[in-house]
Order: sequence, then C-alpha cells, then structure tokens
Amino acid sequence: MIFYHQLNIFENQSITKASEELHLIQPAISIQLKNSQDQFSIPLTEVVGRKLYVTDF
Repeated sequence: MIFYHQLNIFENQSITKASEELHLIQPAISIQLKNSQDQFSIPLTEVVGRKLYVTDF
C-alpha cells in the first residue's frame, strides 16, 4: 500500500494533489517521501517550482 502512495505522489507531481487524492494529510505524504529517500544515497526526487520530479537515478 505504501508503494502505491509513493507512485501516486510522483504521478501527481504534487504533494498537495496526492494528499487530496489519497485522503491523507500533507505531512504524511512528506514523511513517506522522506522515508523512501532515506533508503538511497542519491536523490530520488527534485522539486522545481512547485512540482516534484523523479531524478534520473
């Protein structure tokens, strides 16, 4: 289930949109994203403006 949420974040390119769609609060989405990132030594995402993008990891 967590993996689905993480994919939804990337698909929406927005933590706010993902939180609305998943009926979760924004901090919960941010925590999931941070937990995913902590598993790797290279950045998985990049924020440009107000959009979230997956890096070329």
